[in-house]
Amino acid sequence: MRALKVLVVTMGVLILAAIVAIVITLSNRATRSGAGKTWAQALALPAGAAIKDFRLDSERLVIRIGQPGRGDRLVILRLDTGAVIGTVTISNAR
Repeated sequence: MRALKVLVVTMGVLILAAIVAIVITLSNRATRSGAGKTWAQALALPAGAAIKDFRLDSERLVIRIGQPGRGDRLVILRLDTGAVIGTVTISNAR
């Protein structure tokens, strides 16, 4: 009877260890789904312009480009492809 109890407890521990291993494996695969994807994007900056700031979220990169005397420009890129989604020009009020 004692051997049966030890066997049941051991099998229970092995089942729990297997479930934990499966959950960890699925979690790692889900978080690395975008790993290995690379892209390059060239942005032409006008003379005197400089990158002032950038913001990053899970899907987009927004780059703020400062242009002396002409205001700022925001360039929005998709992170998965590197494609430019759009640009927004912020001009100085006169």
